[in-house]
Amino acid sequence: MSEFCKYCGAGVGKFKREGEGTCYKCKDQDFAVLIKELISILEKEEESESGYLFRPNQINSCRVLDGLRIDEICIKLKQLCEQ
Repeated sequence: MSEFCKYCGAGVGKFKREGEGTCYKCKDQDFAVLIKELISILEKEEESESGYLFRPNQINSCRVLDGLRIDEICIKLKQLCEQ
């Protein structure tokens, strides 16, 4: 595991927690990359054998209002990542 930030090359030390690879200044950039990847996975479309387009990956809720709020949050996150 590298002791340097994967974005700016700053030293992050050998005692960092498992899975960390960014310095404290680049955490936002790492966060944005993960959000973009999540949105990309959720927006993936496939075509069924009958020609119907569908999205195989979903975040669902049994609560209708929570589901609507999840949709709103995903839309806002996508807009923020595009800026």
